[in-house]
Amino acid sequence: MLEQIKPFNTKFYLNERVEEVKSEGNDWMVKTSNNNKFIAPNIIIAGGVGSFEPRKLSAKDTEKFEGKSIFYSVKDKEKFKNKNICIFGGGDSALDWALELSKYSKITLIHRRDEFRGAHHTLSAIKKLEIDGFKFQFKLLSGVPQDQVLRELDAAHIALNEFYAYVPGIFGIEALESNCLLLTSASQNLEPDLFDGCDEAWVPTMYYEIYDNLKFCLENIYQSKRIANQGTKWAKKYCSHEATIEYFRSKTK
Repeated sequence: MLEQIKPFNTKFYLNERVEEVKSEGNDWMVKTSNNNKFIAPNIIIAGGVGSFEPRKLSAKDTEKFEGKSIFYSVKDKEKFKNKNICIFGGGDSALDWALELSKYSKITLIHRRDEFRGAHHTLSAIKKLEIDGFKFQFKLLSGVPQDQVLRELDAAHIALNEFYAYVPGIFGIEALESNCLLLTSASQNLEPDLFDGCDEAWVPTMYYEIYDNLKFCLENIYQSKRIANQGTKWAKKYCSHEATIEYFRSKTK
């Protein structure tokens, strides 16, 4: 599709949210979260199925439980405190609410595929950066042997990982130890028990911030290198074999 629209010199505006739509004479004015403004005679909303009306469960008699134990949207999250909750779906909304509600409720996330659609935000951001003229090599390390992962990290400069997680995970720690600049959603705000200094050891990044944060890192190489160095020091201080042994000793005294 990108090849098909090349002759039209189409500009892309990704990872932005429409904040305002209003009529101006015979046209429409659209304003986004990045303060971009567009004037157009027509607006096409390509929202996909379920954007305006929920795709409801097809099981018999489920309508009896709607608004009681079956919900298709969250209007007041206070109603879901201290509950056992099952969330169906693997899109952005499902992952967002799983992350938010898990702060005070037990969450089970049910999805029919073996990957979350939210992962496509990474690929979308990469494609946008390529269109913007940034030159880099991107490799998707999924389903590859561990020794290959470590080799790729040793050769890499930036690692993207876990944009719906509280902690950086094993891959994230390996990236830090390889002196990669790490972008991940993990932060002390989400997980207060993370060791001090973690938010300066990597770039805390939610899925909707991937493009902006990655662009900043590519444009500010020296600052990116400084954060990568801090990340390596943090990983060695708190996540090395010796540090782990010392931590468990301190907890078992």
